[in-house]
Amino acid sequence: PYDLSTRISMNDLFEKWFGTYASTVSAKRAKDIKRCWSYCESIHDLDVTIVRTRTIRELFDQVDKSDTIKNIIKQILSMMFDYAVEYEYVTRNIIKDVTLKAKSGSSKETSHHPFTDEEFNNIRNGLGNQLYDMVYIQSYTGMRPQELCRIQLSKINLKDWYLIGGSKTEAGRDRQIPIHPNIRRLIQEKYSTNLKKGKLCLFVNAKGKEFSYNG
Repeated sequence: PYDLSTRISMNDLFEKWFGTYASTVSAKRAKDIKRCWSYCESIHDLDVTIVRTRTIRELFDQVDKSDTIKNIIKQILSMMFDYAVEYEYVTRNIIKDVTLKAKSGSSKETSHHPFTDEEFNNIRNGLGNQLYDMVYIQSYTGMRPQELCRIQLSKINLKDWYLIGGSKTEAGRDRQIPIHPNIRRLIQEKYSTNLKKGKLCLFVNAKGKEFSYNG
């Protein structure tokens, strides 16, 4: 189903994607991304067209790093596959179907079902509505709804494009989550609006207070 002339290895895909991404973050952040990619050596030589969700799950089973590092790796892979879709190396981003496992002794991550293309387009078309904004950002960060609802502006780094997530009761507390290019403008607009209003959080309710996921 793929044109042989467009086939590319995962490492070559990374280099192409990284060539455009690196210019949007600091040198230190770019170095961190390169280091995280080095942990994925087992898939470097694979043709991107044969990589499946099980391939990525096996990769995470092999990578003996913290949940924070694994989450960054997942975000890197997701951005790489978005790039691959844009340039027609593949037809879909399979990383969105991958759920990271919490380490033994920590709370389990709740699995979620990926949206269909139609559902996702409906969400994107509804941006500007706070609930749609939340779901859209959640789909790119993998954050839990409760976690996203309470994210504070002080936890968002618009220079190196990452935010600090995690709660006191879950694995990966204070983990760095890269902000995907597709949600940067949305987050920046909400950040600027609430900062000017003197709000502490990215999301606030109609009364201007912290948005409560429980209603």
